[in-house]
Amino acid sequence: DYVKRVQQLVTMGSEITGIDFEEKEQVQNCIDLMYFAIGEDGVYDSQSVENRAALVMLMRMTGASVVAESLVDCVFSSVSEAERFQDDVHAAFEFVLSETEDPSLYVTAQELEAVALKNLRDNLSKIPYEVEIELVQTNNLLAIVYGVHGSLDRVEDVFDGNAIRDPLFVKP
Repeated sequence: DYVKRVQQLVTMGSEITGIDFEEKEQVQNCIDLMYFAIGEDGVYDSQSVENRAALVMLMRMTGASVVAESLVDCVFSSVSEAERFQDDVHAAFEFVLSETEDPSLYVTAQELEAVALKNLRDNLSKIPYEVEIELVQTNNLLAIVYGVHGSLDRVEDVFDGNAIRDPLFVKP
């Protein structure tokens, strides 16, 4: 519970701000957080430099964690939008990896990137797409949907989206 509250504080989540962000907006905000940097303040003693580096990595890794978590619930309207997010997520993780000196944080960032990209790719499979097929003979809707999609999960979507009068007799 404490970790979740700190995460909400760092990412300025809805519990802190009172603003309920859309998942895609939350992902974009946390991608920005992954590029977090602190300007030089003129203090260069070893403890200050170490503290500054630790704070920067805390912010970046928190952003990375929330990106991976938030991509689960993202709904994309098109493949191009999802690809843009994929490019942004990959670039942000590559930046974090290039700036990470601690081997354990490096491995953690790689694991978070793998989870984030898997979640994003899982969402890609949910984006509706159009397939145009040419029927050479009358067929039924179930056979057509199974032939195109490999399952019958999208029968209702295909039926609703194509103004089919009789699903048992789909004419060419």
